[in-house]
Amino acid sequence: MKRLFCAAAVLVGAAACLSPGSTQYLPLDNVPPQLVSITPDLGSDGGFQQFPPTQIFEITFSEPMDTGSLRPGIVVRNVAREEQLLEVHAPDIPPSLSDPDFAFPVRISSYADAGFAPGAYQLILRTLLIDQQGNQLPSEFRAAFLIAN
Repeated sequence: MKRLFCAAAVLVGAAACLSPGSTQYLPLDNVPPQLVSITPDLGSDGGFQQFPPTQIFEITFSEPMDTGSLRPGIVVRNVAREEQLLEVHAPDIPPSLSDPDFAFPVRISSYADAGFAPGAYQLILRTLLIDQQGNQLPSEFRAAFLIAN
């Protein structure tokens, strides 16, 4: 009799776990992030724009990015192809995010107190950049700019 009672309890418990509508999952996001904008504009016509050494650039992505991918994925190189140390600031993402696809601005600037040294630079957004769901930036982006004396 005790075994029959235990078996009935297990079956009732299993049926309760399988009741429809008890668990809701967000749809799987397999859409890669997109570059929305860079402010200030780096010269979409291919020309070099000139900026002060302490310029802050804002890179906006189409959805929240994995913050662990920002430092290896966002690079600024000088003409000698030396990577510059950057300060990278990303917004906090609320844990109960109901809309996973909102614009995600990332601010970058030179880590040096004096800013970037005068000269030509290239901003590179590598495909190492991934969103919160692990989707990669679909292609590498490059743009050149100048730092004034």
